[in-house]
Amino acid sequence: MRFFVGALASDPVRSGGEKAHGPNRLPHLQEREDIVTRTLRITGLMLGAMLSAPAMAQDNMDKLTKMQRTDTTFAEIAQEGDRAEALRDIIQYTNVPEGFEVGL
Repeated sequence: MRFFVGALASDPVRSGGEKAHGPNRLPHLQEREDIVTRTLRITGLMLGAMLSAPAMAQDNMDKLTKMQRTDTTFAEIAQEGDRAEALRDIIQYTNVPEGFEVGL
């Protein structure tokens, strides 16, 4: 700790005490400042997310309204014959999750 003579001795900044500004701030003030800084950052992130959500939702709705019918025709696959019998033989060895079924 440093000591100065005269009027400077009563000034805690100049008499070796903690500085009021800069990297050597008082610990409790630095903690408060850190908490405020973190809170403002988190608030900014949350606000940004909240403001961008409606724009993203509108973009999704625009994509959905642009969908059109494809008028695809489906081909009928024969359920009889040598190939179908071979597939039925293979199916009995196929494992599927409970609640699912494989068949022709």
